[in-house]
Amino acid sequence: MHFRDDNTLEDICGAILVLSADLRPGSSGIQLNQQFDDLVARIEDKLARNTNAIRANWFMLALSHARNAKARFESRDQSGADAMLKQCREYLESRNKAHRRKAAFIVSPEGTVHPK
Repeated sequence: MHFRDDNTLEDICGAILVLSADLRPGSSGIQLNQQFDDLVARIEDKLARNTNAIRANWFMLALSHARNAKARFESRDQSGADAMLKQCREYLESRNKAHRRKAAFIVSPEGTVHPK
């Protein structure tokens, strides 16, 4: 699938926010199904381009939540679908950063090292 953006983590989380906002009674089921498919494709694309095993695990869990959200929407459980979308976003935003190391020092442009 080709996206009109870079499919960054922010783009994916934005797609989740738009989908959550559109998830209300009376919304077009066809349009929402397409949005769910787009979200799943975005996460799958990000997962395919990922080389970090720890991040891949978080993307797999987020992908599972996105698929569960779609299944709940299709079974007309909108509150369950919304809850799954929130979990998906949480896995992508906060838990995806858990493995990143904190900087212990900063190197200035002159080459001097400063403790952080």
